[in-house]
Amino acid sequence: MNVGDIVKSLSGRDENGYFLVLKAENGFVAVADGKTRRINNPKRKNLKHVETVMENALPEIAERINRGEPVGNETLRKAIRDKIKNGR
Repeated sequence: MNVGDIVKSLSGRDENGYFLVLKAENGFVAVADGKTRRINNPKRKNLKHVETVMENALPEIAERINRGEPVGNETLRKAIRDKIKNGR
């Protein structure tokens, strides 16, 4: 899994929710959706508990995250919603 991938949560309170991977390391990912999990407070999830839905789905947002530039929660929320709705 890489930064910019869209994943679906397989367990927990956020089960069946869609998230953007912000960071991946040591068998865990940090994910955010811009609504329940904001960019400044991402959820740390075990790789076993997420499923990749789209690889490199939001490269422009991933580049901004990698450069350390701010990304708004509303921007993230809309981008995920649009990709899930139209990208499948």
